[in-house]
Amino acid sequence: MEGLDETIAPLIEVMNRVSFIETLSSCGGHPEESAIQEYGYAVGNVVFEIEDEPENAIRWYFMMQDILTRRKAETLTREHAFIFAKKFSLNPDGYLCWQWDFKIQATGKTPQVCREGLDEGIAFLTAYFREVAE
Repeated sequence: MEGLDETIAPLIEVMNRVSFIETLSSCGGHPEESAIQEYGYAVGNVVFEIEDEPENAIRWYFMMQDILTRRKAETLTREHAFIFAKKFSLNPDGYLCWQWDFKIQATGKTPQVCREGLDEGIAFLTAYFREVAE
């Protein structure tokens, strides 16, 4: 997939297989460029739309709950968290619109530790979306 960070490309591919999700932009996180020493974390993200809201919003809400429930139940070797947000803006016609954004936040004292946390979070989400897209 041209133009994608190779670290997040598999996640974007499987997310786009979910019938009501359209990804718009993404970043696999760049801990080597982040202010890890200052903040202690690095962030990757995916911005996407849920088609035919509000009909598909309920399906997405259940998926978010499932993702967070499964994440909480796992024993992890690296620390990462998922943060979901709905962002509102105006479309080109001046009407209110929204997009979803989820962040994969990895904590660590070094870029390598943060990269491992980001990769683990991306792998978790890739496996999840692969399961629900089939």
